[in-house]
Amino acid sequence: MNNSKGLIEALQWANKWAKEPYSDSRVLFNAVSGKTDYEILEFLSELSNSHGVESIELPDGSHCEYVNAGDTYTETVLYVGKGLNSFACTPNDSGFIVSDWGTILENAEKEYCESENVTRCGYCGKFTPLIEGIDWNETECESCNNCVAG
Repeated sequence: MNNSKGLIEALQWANKWAKEPYSDSRVLFNAVSGKTDYEILEFLSELSNSHGVESIELPDGSHCEYVNAGDTYTETVLYVGKGLNSFACTPNDSGFIVSDWGTILENAEKEYCESENVTRCGYCGKFTPLIEGIDWNETECESCNNCVAG
């Protein structure tokens, strides 16, 4: 069953890119009635002539599905699941948002690094703890033993 939080804005986003846009928003809303959240994203991808639905894993292990609009920082529709932090939706809420997935990922990573006191290694891409008294760019990655600064 779909969650309608942000759905109207998501439908409006896709409709503005449609080759044959819906003139009546009620018809557009009815077109997604009864669809799952993923099916709605597929519908929005087709409507907006985008490149399908993809998913990104956020640093906390959660996932965010989005309509592939062709570029990391191009405005698109994303579906964020319950429990994601404030970088995407209201905490413990889920729904559709219009944003770009690059900014969502950057904000999620920044929030994760601050809350866990870690940094991402420039070599292997894994998170490693920051050590008090040692500058981040002199920190050795505990996964690959390289300097995290790259």
